[in-house]
Amino acid sequence: MSTDLSTDSFSSAVADSLDGPAWLRERRHAAAEDAAKMAFPSTDSEEWRYSRIGDLDLEQFEMIPAPDADAGQTTDEIPLAVSDFIKELGQLGGSVLVYNGRIISTQLSDELLQKGVVFGAVPEEATPKGAAEVLGAVMHEAPDLFGAYNDAFGADPVVLDVPRNLVIDLPLAVVFYVDVADSITFPRLSVRGGENSQFSFIEASLSSDVPAVVAPVTEVVVGGAARVSHSALQDVGPQVWQVG
Repeated sequence: MSTDLSTDSFSSAVADSLDGPAWLRERRHAAAEDAAKMAFPSTDSEEWRYSRIGDLDLEQFEMIPAPDADAGQTTDEIPLAVSDFIKELGQLGGSVLVYNGRIISTQLSDELLQKGVVFGAVPEEATPKGAAEVLGAVMHEAPDLFGAYNDAFGADPVVLDVPRNLVIDLPLAVVFYVDVADSITFPRLSVRGGENSQFSFIEASLSSDVPAVVAPVTEVVVGGAARVSHSALQDVGPQVWQVG
């Protein structure tokens, strides 16, 4: 196990290199600074006592570089296993696919967009009050190093924000998929259900059979009288560490 966290792999400079609106970049930088002051988790702590965290060596894993800006990413890259999985979910009200840490596909009906539903990447506006309130609405402070890393190095946080009094009949789905060996990704899903809203969402964490680390954070905040259903599915390879 390596507990040397002073390497360039998880520095504020790396956090600063990630794309996103200014407010998100500032948030990442602050989280990276906080992470630099934290110790690697130990089985001496009660919350990690029965884990295998002592066997995890982060120096063996690297964050996945952003795709070439000219090449971009298209839905043609979606692995067949993921396409089949989404089909098996049946009819959906919308879906987001996060492939190797970055959003590659977002589907949401025009009707839901017009009704004010936000589903996908955080908005680019300079002062997106709503998105800023959703991201971190539950995790005000990182409980441990991996929570801080998620805040600092999550390349593409997913936000689901449903306005008050809105009922969505069909489920929404977010699928995280990793197939890069020796990689570490930080999936983030932040959900807010407005007062008296009703909807359901499916969160799936999938991978191919590669050695990797996945350190997710999911946070859900609901208003008064809201009815929100959350189904979490996990089907990762035997070599994958999922921490969180």
